[in-house]
Amino acid sequence: PINVDLWLEEGNLIDLGNASFTDVTLLQTPVLGGHVNQTGVVQVTDGASFTILGSGHTTELNNQIVAGNIDIIDSAVVRDGETVTLTSQAGSININFDLDGTAGGADETLILDAANDVVIKGAIGSVAQLSTLHITGATNIRFEGSVNVKHLILDEGATFTVDGTLSAEDVQLNGVSSATFHSGVTLSTSLTTTGSTLVNAVFEGQVIAPSISITAQQLVDFYQLVDATNAIAVTTGNRSPYLPDT
Repeated sequence: PINVDLWLEEGNLIDLGNASFTDVTLLQTPVLGGHVNQTGVVQVTDGASFTILGSGHTTELNNQIVAGNIDIIDSAVVRDGETVTLTSQAGSININFDLDGTAGGADETLILDAANDVVIKGAIGSVAQLSTLHITGATNIRFEGSVNVKHLILDEGATFTVDGTLSAEDVQLNGVSSATFHSGVTLSTSLTTTGSTLVNAVFEGQVIAPSISITAQQLVDFYQLVDATNAIAVTTGNRSPYLPDT
């Protein structure tokens, strides 16, 4: 059974209101200029997945509660001032293109909660900075592009990897076991860890932050310059942290 509010507009525009599905669902508008405007809550049950195949132009997100995978094969935007939660109860969340807030907006928040992996392949905040990106559940988290957010909060994840540069006000590593930053990190306030779950943290690029406070069970490794203007506190259980330059 399907219960859906769906409007198809001229020029490959789709307005998606409240919708519920019990089968694998594919919503597509792949022609150049195609646009998906999700204004209601999407619910998908019975182990099924939900996929949006767009043109790369943009999908405007709203809440999704999906039993299986969530695949956004499109650029994605959180509308001005909104908080959006994507929940994959037994699968992964994949966003295959760029993810942004709203230009001129304020306090856009995206919460991602997946039983398996969270992967964002495009740049985050390259057009409009996202206020908060909050991962509340995941096995592995990977950001393959650059990241520009105000607040990055990671509450859970066996591994966290970011391939591009990361710019933020602050980063909170609350529940990840392993964190790898392949490029530079620039923060305006702080980088912190809480709890005792972090085992290893590796920073391959330059790190700039007024305050750095990291506690790991085994390893904290900085490959390049560390510029902490106010305070730096690094604690490891089994071996000393490696700081090439501060």
